Amino acid sequence: MKAAAPFHAHIYYSDDDRPAAEALRDALSTRHDVLFVGQMTDRGVGPHPIPQFEIHFLESARPPIVAAIDVTAAQREGCSLA
Repeated sequence: MKAAAPFHAHIYYSDDDRPAAEALRDALSTRHDVLFVGQMTDRGVGPHPIPQFEIHFLESARPPIVAAIDVTAAQREGCSLA
């Protein structure tokens, strides 16, 4: 992780939605205001009972990140933000 981030999110996905989640993860990893993009975990880990990946980002990135997740969810009806 590059620096302490004011926001983080977990992106949850189903097995069927993994390709869409992977594309979203790849897109987020290219943003300069996203400080950390975690590995995709295709199983429950710790308090996260379903597949997910984690991102850390600056406050200024919140609106476009939420919009990107919303677009992905609308297209696939699967990924969700927590």
